[in-house]
Amino acid sequence: MLNVTPVEVDDGLSGCDTREKIVLIDADTLAFNACLEMEVMEECLPEHFYNAQEWKEITQNPTYHYDEKYGIHAIYTIDYEELLEAAVSRTQNIISATNTLSAELYFTSGRNFRFDVSDSYKANRIGSRYPTGLKWLKEKINSLYEGLICTEWEADDHVVYLKKSEPDKYVLAAIDKDVLQSVQGEHFDYYYNRFEFVETDIHMATGWNYHQCLIGDQTDGIAGLKGVGKVRAGKALADCILPLDYWDVVVDLYKSKGLTEEDAITTMRLVGMHQLKKNEIGTLQIELWGPPKE
Repeated sequence: MLNVTPVEVDDGLSGCDTREKIVLIDADTLAFNACLEMEVMEECLPEHFYNAQEWKEITQNPTYHYDEKYGIHAIYTIDYEELLEAAVSRTQNIISATNTLSAELYFTSGRNFRFDVSDSYKANRIGSRYPTGLKWLKEKINSLYEGLICTEWEADDHVVYLKKSEPDKYVLAAIDKDVLQSVQGEHFDYYYNRFEFVETDIHMATGWNYHQCLIGDQTDGIAGLKGVGKVRAGKALADCILPLDYWDVVVDLYKSKGLTEEDAITTMRLVGMHQLKKNEIGTLQIELWGPPKE
C-alpha cells in the first residue's frame, strides 16, 4: 500500500504561512502511482494450456494485457475500496505536510490541445498500458474534493494558471519541474523521497519554458535540440532577463541546428505552461503561445 503515515515537514523557508491557504495539487501522478502500487498482476499460462472459450474470456477481459517485451499474458486486478483509501490518505498527507486548510485536485483526461500542435506529442506512449482503476479513481476522488478533470488542456496548465492568478490563495503541489519551476513562489514537491517545500524565483519562472524548449521532454516525446542538454541550455540562457532575451537565444540555437523559428514556436507551445487564459467574458480558453515582443 501507499505510505499513509502523516509526515511532518521542515520546509526550511521563512515567512511561509500556509494555514489559511488551499493546497493546489497537480494530481495525475498521485492517481497513477496509487493505481500502479495497488494493482495485482495475475500472470496467465501460455495459450495452449486453455481451450478456445477459456482463452477468449481471458483476452476479452478489460484488464487483460500482453507484454510484448517479456512475452507475458496477464490480467490485472485491484481492490477499489483500498485504492480510494490509499489515494485519499496520500492527499490528506499532503494537506497535513503543507499545513493548509483543504485541497483542490486537478487531473488530465483525453486528448488536449497539444495533440493538435504536433503529432509527435506523447507518440512515445502509444500502446502503453495504464494501470487498472485510473479512470475510476480520478472520477471518484474528484467527487470528494474540489477540483476538475481537465479535457481541453492538462492539469499542469490549470494549476499553474490558478497559482499565478491567485498566489495568496494557494500552495502549489506537484512533482514535475515543468509545473514547480514555471511559476514564482514557494511550492510543495510531493514526490515520495522528497516531500518538501521548494522555491522558484522570478528568474527561474521566466526562463524555465525557454529552457525546456531547448532540452525537450523525453517523457512527452518532445525532442528539443540535439546536443543541447541541461548544462549547455543553462549556460546559453544564464544572462537573459526579459522574455525577448530568452527567445532570441532560443531562436539562434534552433537556427544553428538547421531548424527554424517556427520549429521553436511549435516546441514552446508543447512545453509552455502559461497558455491557459481567461477571455473577455470570463471563460477559460487556450491561447497558443506566440513570440514575445519589444
